[in-house]
Amino acid sequence: VEVGLGSVALYTFSIHNQGDAPLHIQDFVFEDDTAFSIIRYGQLTVQPGEPSWAEIGFAPIENSEFETWLYVDSDDPDTPRASIQLMGEGLAPVLTVTPESWSPEGTLVGCAAQQDVLLWNTGGNDLTVLELQLDSDSDEIGATEVTDSNGHAAGLATIGPDQGLSLTTLTHTPLDTITDTAFLTIT
Repeated sequence: VEVGLGSVALYTFSIHNQGDAPLHIQDFVFEDDTAFSIIRYGQLTVQPGEPSWAEIGFAPIENSEFETWLYVDSDDPDTPRASIQLMGEGLAPVLTVTPESWSPEGTLVGCAAQQDVLLWNTGGNDLTVLELQLDSDSDEIGATEVTDSNGHAAGLATIGPDQGLSLTTLTHTPLDTITDTAFLTIT
């Protein structure tokens, strides 16, 4: 299930009373309710031979696999706590930038140093890069212009799961020995 955007997967399960007396469902308890919840349920008093139901919602909060147990507590003398194992996977892009920082120390005045910036999507869903913005305290640090990489308007790119892309190259061309600082913001 995609993370966010109101994405919820629903699963309905049945509860059957195979006994001779009314079954009273007392509680639904999750071992871990991080991504799972009870959305709605039917009758909490289930007559002999009759079914009831409950609907579980799965809404993941991150790119990860989720696993938990749902316990259904009742007054059943043989099985006062029935259990259901629940598993789901949240799909979201996860941006990893290489390098995380760049310090081109030792670049001689009048010479240039370059560093490709690689964007990796280590998540389970497409990652859309909307903008790269370089904020520098001098003209001595720059970045190559970002060009269209996949048919979108200039500056946009989509990186699939477990894929990488180099969208820009940082440059440092010192004109003096003063330390220069810049920040690359990726939206």
